[in-house]
Amino acid sequence: MPIKLIKKLFLKTLPLFLSLVIVFNPLAQPEQKSSKTFLWETKSNQSKIYILGSIHLAKDSLYPLDERIEKAYLESDYLVVEININDLDPTEIQERFLKVGMYLDGDTFKNHISSETYDLAAKKLADLGIDVAYMGFYKPWFLAISLVTLELVKLGFDPQKGIDQYFLNKAKGQKPILELESLKYQLDLFGSFTDQEQDLFLLSTLSDLDILQSEVDNMFATWQRGDAQALSELMYKSFEKYPQTKSIYYKLFTKRNKEMVSKIEKYLGSDKTYFVVVGAGHLVGDKGIIALLREKGYQLNQL
Repeated sequence: MPIKLIKKLFLKTLPLFLSLVIVFNPLAQPEQKSSKTFLWETKSNQSKIYILGSIHLAKDSLYPLDERIEKAYLESDYLVVEININDLDPTEIQERFLKVGMYLDGDTFKNHISSETYDLAAKKLADLGIDVAYMGFYKPWFLAISLVTLELVKLGFDPQKGIDQYFLNKAKGQKPILELESLKYQLDLFGSFTDQEQDLFLLSTLSDLDILQSEVDNMFATWQRGDAQALSELMYKSFEKYPQTKSIYYKLFTKRNKEMVSKIEKYLGSDKTYFVVVGAGHLVGDKGIIALLREKGYQLNQL
């Protein structure tokens, strides 16, 4: 796989992996219309906020979206996303990518992971027709992301079809776009992984690649039903399988959810309407954005 293509896919799908590959198979849509969507509404005395759990990669058949989602977007003064991918500076991307995702001093990921993980990585890469030595300068966390990206692309998923990108395209020149995070923040998050965390992240990714399709189908079905509880259980099931990844879960979800809620609270202090699009995995569970807002006394209605 050419390095340039992997870089392009990585940059377009970074929010996806910060949501632990919360992607969905549009071909698995049920024919009947769900009574609920993955959209919530909350209000203050002055402001209204819609919060949509996002699908970061999808297919054409995902669209059109439910009319309740489209209506909420049209009512909003601002679009809020994790990162405005359309507004990234190519020079900054290149510099941060090289600094955080690769070894630049002749080192290789083999020196930072267990022999078990390395052997599994070499086997999986060989299955893809890639020599493990060719990917040696990738840091373990980035190799994990690259492999999942390649698998998803093989399954027909496209970041250009994701909900984030869909609304970014609609908002261009029409609505102001705000960010909850930044490219630097998200890359530095992975850069903060210890060698042990990177080893576990890569090992768990490699171990689950063969069941990616079935996991994707299950997650999409829960999203289509607006079933937050079921999606939460699917997510936590993954972490229960690898309990050593608790610190990774904290970094990817718990800490970031609290920070996102702080920003959302500031929006509630204004007199505008905001349409917030974040990975669906950030909304569910007792540490998710919806639960955290409710703990603060806000009433949220699932539409």
